[in-house]
Amino acid sequence: CIDLGNNNVIEKPITGTLSFTNGSESVTGQNGISVFLSQLNTGDYIYLDNDGRSSAIQIKLLTSDTLLSLQTQYPGSGGSGSGTYYHPDFYGNQRIKNNAVDIGVAEK
Repeated sequence: CIDLGNNNVIEKPITGTLSFTNGSESVTGQNGISVFLSQLNTGDYIYLDNDGRSSAIQIKLLTSDTLLSLQTQYPGSGGSGSGTYYHPDFYGNQRIKNNAVDIGVAEK
């Protein structure tokens, strides 16, 4: 994990090899190795490591362990390789829930 300090964001590596295409909203993972459904969430941000964090785009839809859709077209150069994801609510290794019901606290 990479602590990005003041951004309150922890970045984490994505399992497997990813393929991004400049101008496309689709990202594919390596069949049999990628685990999008168990590792990622709708709303997380994702990017190809070679393109850097400035190319991060929010995940719109997780279709399978090897296919996801982005909110907008991918702005980076694209290609295949390792990827990273983050969610602004990641602090350390625990995801902070925004809704009290998510953490078992009754609403008043």
